[in-house]
Amino acid sequence: MSISLYNTTEQSSEGFSKAQLLTGSLNGTYNIICFVVAFALVPLALKIGAKGVHFFALIVGGIGVFSIPYLNDSTVLFNMYNPFGETIAITTLFLYPVGLGIAWASMLAMPYQLLAGSIPKDKVGVYMGIFNMFIVIPMAIQILTMQFFVYDWLGQNPINVIRLAGVFLVIGGILTLFIKVKNKNELTS
Repeated sequence: MSISLYNTTEQSSEGFSKAQLLTGSLNGTYNIICFVVAFALVPLALKIGAKGVHFFALIVGGIGVFSIPYLNDSTVLFNMYNPFGETIAITTLFLYPVGLGIAWASMLAMPYQLLAGSIPKDKVGVYMGIFNMFIVIPMAIQILTMQFFVYDWLGQNPINVIRLAGVFLVIGGILTLFIKVKNKNELTS
């Protein structure tokens, strides 16, 4: 954010400090959105299925993340009442944590729901362990390769890494449509 909004990477600059404070607000917002949306996922999954919910959530999240470099903190969408002082201006930049919060709520629940409905009951532990390896191993690879492959390949510009993350979320949403489920309305416990 310090680059796209304040055009700086200098840690001692005022713009960098503003970006840090804004990042805290945005991260808090996406966590609140995630918390609220999580309660709506079960009834929504009963209505349209876990696959449909996950597809929609990843698409919304991908668009939100991809749009980060194009949003700003000066275009006000609306003002929110603050009982402790001045009203809080909600800018276009707060659109991204809405998308990311929806996607994150789905990512924490729907993949497990999709898997649980597709595996034999007597092998749940084994399959869930393997599934978790497919989460952790790519994360470890990403940590080890970000600097050498992705970052250099994307012009050493962190904004391009954010755009790539948004594209991958959209691709993940599209790939969700190819998952075969037994009964789209069945929720397992």
